[in-house]
Amino acid sequence: MEAILNRKSPTPWEQFSASPLIFTATKLYNSLPISIPPPTGHSIRVVCISDTHNGQDQIPPLPSGDILVHAGDLTDNGTIEELKLSLEWLSNQPHPHKIFIAGNHEKCLGNPPQGDPSFRSSIANFYPNLIYLQDSAAKITIRGRTLNVYGSPKTPYCGNFPFQYPFIFSLPSKSNSWGEIPSDTDILITHTPPAYHLDAENKKHLGCLGLLDAIWRVKPRLHVFGHIHVGRGVERVTWGFEQRAFEGILYGEKGWFAVIAVFCGLVVRVLLSLFTWHNKKPQTILVNAASKGGGFREDGRRREAHVVAI
Repeated sequence: MEAILNRKSPTPWEQFSASPLIFTATKLYNSLPISIPPPTGHSIRVVCISDTHNGQDQIPPLPSGDILVHAGDLTDNGTIEELKLSLEWLSNQPHPHKIFIAGNHEKCLGNPPQGDPSFRSSIANFYPNLIYLQDSAAKITIRGRTLNVYGSPKTPYCGNFPFQYPFIFSLPSKSNSWGEIPSDTDILITHTPPAYHLDAENKKHLGCLGLLDAIWRVKPRLHVFGHIHVGRGVERVTWGFEQRAFEGILYGEKGWFAVIAVFCGLVVRVLLSLFTWHNKKPQTILVNAASKGGGFREDGRRREAHVVAI
């Protein structure tokens, strides 16, 4: 057990030996410079949290912001009593707009026999300052800017939980249920991550390939999720040919020619940064906002929220 708990990360040589293609592509991809526009007076601050699992009282105080987003798993056992405590905490936060979705642990919000439709339909009455999204959309206006928000609790199968669907192993897929995300979505909130982005546990990608395909179509300004606790972090993605090439390598459909595409993308972005030209390709901020840690070293603590400007 000691060897498992204190196992060392693989060395660069071990990573290269396991897959020279993925190792080389990842090194190049992680070298890609990303243009991050500085916040302006018109920027909207979004506070992102997820996977609090009844630990809302253990979370460091939430930063101020215009929007507070909770991407699911507010509870552990998914009972109405647990959820009420979490929603009381969420409702008492000072943020002008508070939006949440369910996670796979929110059994009381699923379908019977585990779920209670009457409680689900009464959330707006009990907590009028909260916006609950379940495969649905909402519009919010902040300082003259209107944002389209879409939220979904769906996750690939991982046990006896609600809101689940079969894993998608290839595309196109008849089982892909992400086609309903509106194309004009500015903020996307899902419980599951997309494939290959902040979704790795023990070097295995656990995100949804179908959701990644939907993000390529929609290209939201912000995508907030959780579910894979150890994937916690923030990433900014530029939707260009180099991104498609890198994901194709991880997917297993592209080879060394795709590495050349990633390298060309690196050269182009370096040249753009030297001449201070702006990258016009659409970008998305991806946030795995899991508060509860994961993996063998889980210590029970809850991590702080992430804050991004859009």
